[in-house]
Amino acid sequence: MTILLVQALGKLQLRYQDTAVSTFPTRHAEELLSYLLLHPQTPHSREKLITLLWPDAPPDKGRARLSTTLWRLRCLFDTLGLPAATCLHADREWVTFAPQISVQLDVTCFEKCLHDAATAADPVAGWETAVSLYQGELFTGLYADWCLVERERLARLWLHTLGQLMEHHLQQHNYTAVAAIGERILQEDPLREEVHRALIHCYEQMGDYAQAIKQFHICSDLLMSELGVLPLPETIILYSNIIAHHYQTLKPKSPAPAQKSALKNAFAEFLQAGERLHSLLAQAE
Repeated sequence: MTILLVQALGKLQLRYQDTAVSTFPTRHAEELLSYLLLHPQTPHSREKLITLLWPDAPPDKGRARLSTTLWRLRCLFDTLGLPAATCLHADREWVTFAPQISVQLDVTCFEKCLHDAATAADPVAGWETAVSLYQGELFTGLYADWCLVERERLARLWLHTLGQLMEHHLQQHNYTAVAAIGERILQEDPLREEVHRALIHCYEQMGDYAQAIKQFHICSDLLMSELGVLPLPETIILYSNIIAHHYQTLKPKSPAPAQKSALKNAFAEFLQAGERLHSLLAQAE
């Protein structure tokens, strides 16, 4: 069966058979197509679409612009090798994206994966598939109000799913996966303290004490500069325990000459940790 593949998560792209389209004749053509793709089989009045795309245009100019934009979309479907009549239905009052072929929209697949995972005995595969489908924010480059609302909703679902995957890998002691997922979450939402804390624990378990300490500093600096708050007690305790444990593991009964340098460095880190905590407390007062 021939399928029209639509990527909406990221930059909009349409693929039919061996032909792909990712550039569009005008911004309004891309926006109109994006809106119609998200609402298939739904008739939209021309007045509604004009208000969405040209809210300040006089009625006659708005209708003319919409007609021109629909013509551009028909040409686009012709470029894909799809007769426009098999996709777009438009009369004097209504416009509908009602394709007569199968359409695979990544947004629909993304949400179906999450819906199925919610009732699955083992949801991990569904989470991973959903995350792989999320190639970027919805309709990257479009900033219409209707798009921003839906974009934010899907981004929250994606971040929540990443958090579930991170927690799963944390329970499985798969620290490499935890680190990769945690860093990805923080790229989008750097104030997620529970993610910073998971990374601190993860780096400690991997034996990378320097990175664990650095992650705490990143976390505490962000919380103080952006929110004016200290890390939660459990984050501070985790950091203190890491510093103390790191120092104790490097403290032999009779240090050999080769170990003295590492021991001095660990002790310096231990002292700096105390100073760091005092500094954070002072900033919070």
